[in-house]
This record gives sequence, C-alpha cells and structure tokens, in this order.
Amino acid sequence: MFEGLRLTLSSISYIRQHRLGGIYIYTIIIGIAFTVLCSFLMRWGANSIYDWVSQSAIAEDMPTLHTVISYSAYLLSWLLMLLPYVVFGASIILVIMGPTLSIIAEKTIAVETGAKPLSQSLWHNILRTVVVVVLNSLLQLSLLLLLFVIGFFVGPFKIFILPLTLAVNAYFYAMSMGDYAMEWLNMTPSESRRYCHKNMWRYIGLGLPFALLMLIPLVGSFLALLIAPATTVACARNFYLNKDNNNQA
Repeated sequence: MFEGLRLTLSSISYIRQHRLGGIYIYTIIIGIAFTVLCSFLMRWGANSIYDWVSQSAIAEDMPTLHTVISYSAYLLSWLLMLLPYVVFGASIILVIMGPTLSIIAEKTIAVETGAKPLSQSLWHNILRTVVVVVLNSLLQLSLLLLLFVIGFFVGPFKIFILPLTLAVNAYFYAMSMGDYAMEWLNMTPSESRRYCHKNMWRYIGLGLPFALLMLIPLVGSFLALLIAPATTVACARNFYLNKDNNNQA
C-alpha cells in the first residue's frame, strides 16, 4: 500500500520531468467548471427549499419557531445537496476526465516503452470509460452499504468503518484510473480488474491521495482533479515497475 502511495506522489515530479504537464490546463478548466457547477446547483437547491419553507404556513403564528424551522430546513437542504456529490462526485469526475486521463496514460506508456501504443477510437475510449466507471461505482457503493449495515448491527465494528471506507474508495478510484492505462495495453476490462485484484494493496495506495481529497466538500473535487493525472501515471508506471506480477491470463 505504501509503495503505491509513494508511486502516486512521485508521479507528480515524473509528469514535470517528462513534460506531460500540458494536460493540466484542461484539468484546471474542467475542475473550475465542475466546482462552480456543483456550488451553483447546491446553492440553488438549498435556496429553493428555504424559500418554500419560509413562505409556507408552517408555524406561521409563531414567528420565532417559523424562523428556526426555516433555517433548519436550509441547513438540512445543504446536507441533502451534498449527498449526491459525496456518492457520485468522484464517478462524474472520472467520466468527464476520461479523454484527458486516457491521453496522459498513452503518453506515459510511450515514455516507459519508447514506442507509441496502438491508436484507440475516441468513442470506444469514452464508452469503455463510462461502462468501467459505472460498474466500479456500483460495486463500490454496494461494499460501502454493506460496511455501514455491519457497523449498524455490530457495535465494535464501527471503529473500522472510516479506514475501511477510505480503503474501498481508494481501491475503486485507482481501478477506474488504472483502466485508462490497461486499455492502451490491450487489456479487456475483465483482465484489467483481475490485474487490480492481484495488486489490491498497491492499488489502495495508488488511489489514497485522490480518496482523501474527495472527502473535502467542493474544494476537494478540484484538488482531486489535479491529482488524478498523477494517479493515472502511477497506475501506468506500476505495470512496468511490477512486471513480475503482470500475468494477464
């Protein structure tokens, strides 16, 4: 796990060393647009609920209670608006970043092998990205729900929920980003998943920075977008630095 974490962090300088940083201009644009859009939707949703409650007849004959209820609804609406971001934010990021992360994976493989990989269809890349990310997200969500159910019924297990949640998120984030590299290596999605399962602990480390940043509301999504290329590069480099375990069969 720690080797994977080290590889992701070292890939930041690797990107600069091999002049792969041009992709960051697109990353920053996407990050700003995504953060602004999420902020606007959350603010609009929260304000709409607040306006509806404040103009309703709920406790209107008791002004103080009416105000407390209105502002409580406003705070609750913000929490409700944050829920889709927490659950689906990373998946949306990985889908919209698909083309740029695929390009940086291609360039990394070219650096590692000295040869450009075979060209892939853009639409094929996009379709595969959507399928892989959606499938991984569903599996991730299922495991997280299972953890919370176990924690609800088994009290002592609660102390393990946070680290296990972080590990599950990191693993599936890295699996999705690693697939960009695996595609250029002509692996099928099932072969890519088997490779990730075989290197599970390393992949948890690879995805850990991205998972930690995604815990920060709104700003974290922007910062996670900046680390996503480094995670993708690390996943591609991992294949060549860990050749002894690269049995694709």
